[in-house]
Amino acid sequence: MNFSRGSEWMKWDLHIHAPTKYTCAKNDCFLGETLEEKQENFIKELETLTDIKVLGITDYFSLDGYKLILSNKERLSNIDLILPNIELRITPVTGENRKINLHIIPNIEVLSIEDIESFLHKFVMPPHNYTCKENHLIKYGELLEGNISEEAKFKRGLNEFVISYDKFFEVLNNETQSFKENVLVAVSNNSTDGASGIKDIQGIRNIIYNGVNVIFSGQPNDREYFIGKRTDSKPTIIEKYGKLIPCIHGSDYHGSKDGRTICIPDKKRFCWIKADTTFEGLKQIMFEPDDRVMIQENKPEDKTGYQVIDSIQLSGKTWNQEILLNQNLNTIIGGRSTGKSTLLTSIAKKINPKLYVDNEFIESLNSSIKINWKDTEEGVDRDIDYFEQNHMFNIAKSSEKIDELVSSIIKDRNENEIILNYNKFCRENKEYIESNINIIFKVRAELDVQNRQLKEMGDKLGVEKEILKLGKEIELLSQKTEEQSKLLDEYAKLSERILILTNVIEKYKNDINELNYQKGKEIFDTDVIYRLNSLSDELRREIIDFFEVLKLETQTKWNQEIESKIDILTKSINEKQIEIDRIKEEKSFADGKKILEENKAFEEFQNKLKIEKEKLEKIKEMEKGVSVKEKQLSDLKEKIIYSQLLYKEKIEKLKNEFSIEAEGIKFNVEVKFSKDNLDNFLKERLNLQGNEKQKYIVDFVENFKDDTKNKIEEFLNKALNREFDFKSIYKNKESLVTNELLSENWYKISFDLVYQNDKFFNMSQGKQAFVILKLLLEFSGKRCPILIDQPEDSLDNRAIYNELVQYIKTKKKERQVILVTHNPNIVVGADAEQVIVANQHGENSKNTNGLKFQYVAGSLENTKKLDLSEQVVLKSQGIREHVCDVLEGGNIAFKKREEKYNIK
Repeated sequence: MNFSRGSEWMKWDLHIHAPTKYTCAKNDCFLGETLEEKQENFIKELETLTDIKVLGITDYFSLDGYKLILSNKERLSNIDLILPNIELRITPVTGENRKINLHIIPNIEVLSIEDIESFLHKFVMPPHNYTCKENHLIKYGELLEGNISEEAKFKRGLNEFVISYDKFFEVLNNETQSFKENVLVAVSNNSTDGASGIKDIQGIRNIIYNGVNVIFSGQPNDREYFIGKRTDSKPTIIEKYGKLIPCIHGSDYHGSKDGRTICIPDKKRFCWIKADTTFEGLKQIMFEPDDRVMIQENKPEDKTGYQVIDSIQLSGKTWNQEILLNQNLNTIIGGRSTGKSTLLTSIAKKINPKLYVDNEFIESLNSSIKINWKDTEEGVDRDIDYFEQNHMFNIAKSSEKIDELVSSIIKDRNENEIILNYNKFCRENKEYIESNINIIFKVRAELDVQNRQLKEMGDKLGVEKEILKLGKEIELLSQKTEEQSKLLDEYAKLSERILILTNVIEKYKNDINELNYQKGKEIFDTDVIYRLNSLSDELRREIIDFFEVLKLETQTKWNQEIESKIDILTKSINEKQIEIDRIKEEKSFADGKKILEENKAFEEFQNKLKIEKEKLEKIKEMEKGVSVKEKQLSDLKEKIIYSQLLYKEKIEKLKNEFSIEAEGIKFNVEVKFSKDNLDNFLKERLNLQGNEKQKYIVDFVENFKDDTKNKIEEFLNKALNREFDFKSIYKNKESLVTNELLSENWYKISFDLVYQNDKFFNMSQGKQAFVILKLLLEFSGKRCPILIDQPEDSLDNRAIYNELVQYIKTKKKERQVILVTHNPNIVVGADAEQVIVANQHGENSKNTNGLKFQYVAGSLENTKKLDLSEQVVLKSQGIREHVCDVLEGGNIAFKKREEKYNIK
């Protein structure tokens, strides 16, 4: 038999009866008239089996059934292993007054038929000490009921032959250690004829459970109970029965007369065992009662073909062989420089050609390796997770890499909505601040122009004094007749009205010019289209189409509104111009103007007064404009400062709201102030010559976090007032630097991890590395193979066994794992289905044909004593022996595995 793929799930039927005198005396449903016909038909039925690999040929108190199959073994090449299963009857009886079924399954590679029969014949029935031999059973039947046929006597003797439970265990315990190690004892747990049917004798039932190795039961509740997953916990089961007890099941086939099909159990509850088809493989269910045996219809843990590497084909002078892989855990072991990591890295590189490998030797091997997948594809580029040596440790020591990893995990969870909303706020807030900073510098430039123009217009107080002086001069010159005075007063009023109307017309014309300018501008930010790139193509197209329609409609309405305002202003200008023309046509205005024209001095002063008054009105109007701009400047400052402060407020709120706890790991958000980045930003842009300038940067950076408002306001005022001395590359770029500084969020999200009440950065390096491994695998939706190179390197031994081993045992059920290790606790404790032993050719460690690297693969139960005559080192002993030889502490690891459920 070839077990080079390691421990695989196979169907085992360990309870199938063969037609013998013993079996037929109790339950005969076999086809055929004679015993010989029944036996021939039974062998033919066995020949049709295709998916049952191990049979437990069952007979009552006898090995006759096993002997029958053994004599026909050459016809049953479809069966890997045939074991005898001797079914006994023990007392006490159940509540149904039925004797309890007890089974013995011996290792026929170690124990001979004579050894087993010798053991059976130690049980006798008083008063004449009859054994279960055929002639003794006839005599015993005759003793019980004499006047019957020989066949009836045999049947009666067999049916009444019974062993007390205490006598059975007494005889068994007196056997040699070798005998006991090579026999499995199983008890039925059926309530009719099994241990669970013992009523009111709790102590005896517990003694029986303590004495057996296995429970015969197809009931899911029984399986869960005896491995500590139901009413009693694992420690309680161990305390009660001395161990966890695996459940196995068989078809209990007695022939097909009753409509049964060979090896098909009730409800198709097949017994699946993950092991080599050997007795040593069967024993593994005692060490791993939860993971090595399942009772169900379909094959357990059957992974998708395109997510399992089936085999590795190696060729060339460096290596030349095929390595079959298991769909679960494959561990690669060996001494130093034996090609462990070389094989793993070469597999990873072959599957992912883009993988960077800083090793020319690995690169040179690429053409000598071929990857075959379980779905029969070969050489395809498929997804894998490959973690090189120290990969977890390298992530653990970098807070940036940890944040990146956690972010990638969170993005697939509901809680990511909080992060997304925060990131959206940050983007929008940055745009809002940038927009306001651009506006504030534009407003400042406009204010500078207005202040300059206002200064050029003259001093307001001086203009007011000049108007008062000219008024007095005009008053002296206007001392005319009473009638002339009235005309001049009326003229002055009308001239004042014309001046007001003229100023309004001028203002409206400026408004019209500005509106015409705005009409040609797009009011939509077309950058929004580029911000939609992350959307799917179809949705993005729909949104953009909607945006374009909305943009056109809005722009049209905008232009229409501007045109409407221009029309209103134009109409108002025309109305005011008409009023000016009407005033000029009034008689009082013409008479007053005539008087002034006849008095040149008076007219001259009147014109000067008009000019000064117009100037005063312009000054007042400009002052209003300056006041508006200053108010706008103040409002923009408040908006910018408030918006920058929102960064801190929002991230603190996020910190308080965000919390994830999954797979034993708690994720918290921490706020990280980018102090160094802020310091570098200012030093790269501000001229540092002089102590005061350097002192300003230090003060700004040190106090920004706690006094953000004042620091922002101070910087903004200095920038607006051009008080900064920027480096040459940033000269006259106050707006750019201010925008970069004040629109930036100087607070970043960082993630704090808590595992087993320890904060991540308070953990040992080993524990940190293990948490990183959990993050890499536990929160991934992937089902592709995992390749890991020596994950234990950063872990202490206790952490390996208590954390990593249990984790790998769980993860291998979901994904194929290929792992290089030099720690026996990982290989043995994690119950590796496939162990690949590596060897480099040497004087005392020869390979076939002198190949540089050679590998042998098999299961932990693959055992073979060292053969000193074998020159090829990998062929000289079994996998178990290689593990003990290659890995320091291998023997101890096997011992710990066998003792973890108190198995003796």
